[in-house]
Amino acid sequence: MLESTRDKVDSHLQGRGIKAITGTRVAEVTSSGLVLKNGVIEKADVVIWATSSVAPSILKALSLESDERGFVLTKSNLQSISSDLIFAVGDSGTIKNKGLVKAGVFAVRQGPFLWDNIRRLLNRANCVAFIPRSKRLFGRGSRVGWV
Repeated sequence: MLESTRDKVDSHLQGRGIKAITGTRVAEVTSSGLVLKNGVIEKADVVIWATSSVAPSILKALSLESDERGFVLTKSNLQSISSDLIFAVGDSGTIKNKGLVKAGVFAVRQGPFLWDNIRRLLNRANCVAFIPRSKRLFGRGSRVGWV
């Protein structure tokens, strides 16, 4: 069985004596480390805080159909499933049945489609679908890519 990316990163960090703390809430970041919600104090020279995307709280108040995490569900043309007059992209929207991760690369690529579709809506033309390109962040031959 292949080792997952997460397992590889964990193994790499452990091999260098770096402690990774996951699945825990932080109460405070201090000059000497962290204070966790459970009261545990973790000393640290450097803190790297990585979180997942969270839907803006205002979205809940709009009463639009959303996914399980609170992001507005959209059609492939970025229009809300609840109303063709509402568009949602990036960290506000989730294209139904696409399974795209929340990443800036998709949000940036949706921008031109959003602009074009707003113009199309105003001109009573059909909106076009956003079709995500490859999951690569950089072009062919690049050593840095999507993980």
